[in-house]
Amino acid sequence: MSDIFHIVSLDFPIDVVRKCPGVSLDIGGSVVKLVYRSKDDWKAAEAKKDASVCPLRLLTCGRPHLDAALEKVKDEAYISREEGKTTKIYSCGVGGYQENEKIKEVLDVEVENVQEGDCLIAGIGHMLSNIPMDECIHQVTPGLEKSVIDEQKGVMNAWIEMGKKSNHDFMGSDEVNIVYPEELTLSSEKSMEEVLGADMYPYVIMQLGSAYAGLIFQKDKPPTVCSMTANGGRHFMGIASFLTGIKSYNEFIDLAEKGDLTKVSQTISSLVATNNKDEDDPYAAMSRMKMEHAIFSFGHAVFQDLDNFKKEDVALAWLLSHIDDIVISIHSMAVQHGVKNFLVCGSFAIRESVRNYMVQKLAYRDCQNYVTYKKQYMPRLYFLKNGGHTGSVGAMLNSVEKFTKDRGQAATEEA
Repeated sequence: MSDIFHIVSLDFPIDVVRKCPGVSLDIGGSVVKLVYRSKDDWKAAEAKKDASVCPLRLLTCGRPHLDAALEKVKDEAYISREEGKTTKIYSCGVGGYQENEKIKEVLDVEVENVQEGDCLIAGIGHMLSNIPMDECIHQVTPGLEKSVIDEQKGVMNAWIEMGKKSNHDFMGSDEVNIVYPEELTLSSEKSMEEVLGADMYPYVIMQLGSAYAGLIFQKDKPPTVCSMTANGGRHFMGIASFLTGIKSYNEFIDLAEKGDLTKVSQTISSLVATNNKDEDDPYAAMSRMKMEHAIFSFGHAVFQDLDNFKKEDVALAWLLSHIDDIVISIHSMAVQHGVKNFLVCGSFAIRESVRNYMVQKLAYRDCQNYVTYKKQYMPRLYFLKNGGHTGSVGAMLNSVEKFTKDRGQAATEEA
């Protein structure tokens, strides 16, 4: 049974853990995110006279396993009880409304559903301002952007040489002057908010869940939606299941990690492959380049059948294609709104390989932008640890110090 859950612990101020009711939920279209105070953790914290923090457990599972998750929380969670009263907990996400009665029955609580966006913003705000940066943000593998930039410099120089032999010099003859971004350094003492200060703004929270949405934050202004699509994680897993028969995200990523980029996807070097050995032929020069990044995610699949390819190669091609769409949206926001910092949360980017691919694809997109505008934007991706739990953490914080509107109040204001 344990393999259907992913559980981690995150320290919170002892006063927050003491005041909270002990459990909160964010039930999305595909994934359940639960936060709970375990009996064992609370007992250990109380035994320490000077304890300043206590861990809360963050549980993740698929929607089909909600019943098992609730039973686990029922057994392990320390839920506050007051004689003669039913404990109220907060839930967000579409499933919070759909599963109300079940949650009430299993946990013997009252459930109030609150706005997911409010909880997400509160949960992220807590993590950015109260948790050291290295505990809050994933460290990205060093050198990813440099490898992409080096590859694309070679391609651009080949195109420039080709342009010199054309009647129309589309690329221009200027030297390619793409610089490398600074490697990401994560403080072990200061929060992200403390490290970046005013340079943090404007920033975008990129929520990658069943659907995808971007919220832009500007200094002293309320956040606004700047991107939204239903072609998110649920769309991704639907196509993934059709293509490979895989029924879980982690299994699919495991499969994609075994894939060969060159079998289904296509690089520039394979696209212009030639036997010409002429040193002055730009196409021949490009065909000899070692390419590690695809230009067409399904380039070799044209006029082919699915059965002609291995599942792992198809899985990698689909993963890269989907990441391309995410990155195009992110880079468009960087160009349109002048955003440098993108905070990625949600469950899509929980795997390291996915995060690495996103960093590489964004660097590739920025290089392509340089071809057209001779300008780099160099947006930075910050991947939030436990980013799928921002809503459930926010719902927990709401039980300590209420920031959401009552349903009656919200309805009156809308009327």
